Amino acid sequence: NVYGITHNGSSNTYGIIAGPGITNVTIQNCPNITGYHRGINFHYVNDSVIRNVTMFNNSYDGLYVNHSSRNLIDSNRFVRNRWNGMYMLLESNYNNITNNNVSGHGIWGLMVTTGAEHNNASDNIAFDNLGCGIDMNALEGATVSGNLAYNNGNATNLGNGICIGGTNVTARNNTARNNSRDG
Repeated sequence: NVYGITHNGSSNTYGIIAGPGITNVTIQNCPNITGYHRGINFHYVNDSVIRNVTMFNNSYDGLYVNHSSRNLIDSNRFVRNRWNGMYMLLESNYNNITNNNVSGHGIWGLMVTTGAEHNNASDNIAFDNLGCGIDMNALEGATVSGNLAYNNGNATNLGNGICIGGTNVTARNNTARNNSRDG
């Protein structure tokens, strides 16, 4: 059987919290994690997998990743979380973010920022987010490839399709269209 995880939306709650200091965790085939502060919170989790999970209508982020490396985030749906679909930061390195569908968030779709290095975002689709669809900024050694970003920032005029910044960042074969600002 497949089960969802639902809560009433109160603050400081998590659908799934993993860490600190664990490895080889698999979170898979969960049709919905909804109504939490954060759907999934990875804190000091390494060599793990989040696959085929839907995180929607959480009051902050669908997925929050902090100090977690060498993880696979694959084939998930992030839908209408109040802040971000996925937010990754602070020494979260060498992660693969692939084949995800990210839509309708209050800030960013996929956000990988300060202190998260050598991460790969590929073959993701990000649309209808109020800010950037995919934001890989202030990074070292990121790869951004094969992503599609459209209709981002149109309600606020603040969104780019794909935001990229840092050193030694590789961007190839991405498509951005109909975003309020740049591709």
